[in-house]
Amino acid sequence: MRSNKTRKAGISILEVTLACVIMALAILPIYRALSSSAEAEIETTKIAMAKEILESMRQEILSHPFDDISAQVSTVKTYSPLAGQPYTRSLG
Repeated sequence: MRSNKTRKAGISILEVTLACVIMALAILPIYRALSSSAEAEIETTKIAMAKEILESMRQEILSHPFDDISAQVSTVKTYSPLAGQPYTRSLG
């Protein structure tokens, strides 16, 4: 004789929940690895950009004759304290 209870085919909510938990635990280390490598690449890009800017400024300074630079520097006033304020510099 057959039982009145028939088993339905399919997955239960418990199995779906368990699969989601396992998937989340597997994905978390991958996400952390990708995130840290992305941060490192951003930092490397910032450093490369800073080096390019510095090299550009260096080339600009080296392109001027020394006498021109010397004349510009001699017009700079020295630092002087202001009452309760940080030191400032004024040109000309």
